[in-house]
Amino acid sequence: MLFDKKSERLNVHLNHISSGLGVLFGLDTTSGLAYYRQCAEPKAICRRLESQERWRQLDTQHRLTWLAARDSVVWALDASGFVLVREGVYSECPEGTGWLVVPGVLGAQVCVSSRSAWVLTAQGQLAHRVGITKTNWVGDYWMMISPPPPPNGKITSISSSSCDSLYCLDSSNRKIMRLWRHELQLCNQDSPQDQEWTLID
Repeated sequence: MLFDKKSERLNVHLNHISSGLGVLFGLDTTSGLAYYRQCAEPKAICRRLESQERWRQLDTQHRLTWLAARDSVVWALDASGFVLVREGVYSECPEGTGWLVVPGVLGAQVCVSSRSAWVLTAQGQLAHRVGITKTNWVGDYWMMISPPPPPNGKITSISSSSCDSLYCLDSSNRKIMRLWRHELQLCNQDSPQDQEWTLID
């Protein structure tokens, strides 16, 4: 349950939260509505956000099911699986100005690094959005990523680091969840090289 700065009770239950460029995003997946509040200092989170800022509803015409943010990279999925990116994200406007649909794939999960977005489809396929910058929020194109080699099972969950390393859990034939790391590129390289999956015990 959320409270604004006047301690007025709001009928909102957040079940997902993500941190962006000096702002926190919260998602109520029941209603599909997203909220944000500015949080300039990381210590404010440790103080349980005891500030004068309040949660505000993020403008959207989409019913969201997933939201991921890191720095100025803010991506989401709607109820139809369409992939969305938040445009106009600057330090003076950390919540952004609106959503853009990124065509090409339909997603079940999305995660982001400081310059990439990764989408996991309902069929377990992986797509990497290449070319994202602080002014090119949409990026340039999708790169499909081969899944971990057989006999491993379907990918069920993804997460990324700030340096474009993708981590995933897969469901093996014995239904055992295993963590894989996909090394796409080094932090200071622009061209994808040595793409491979590594099993983390």
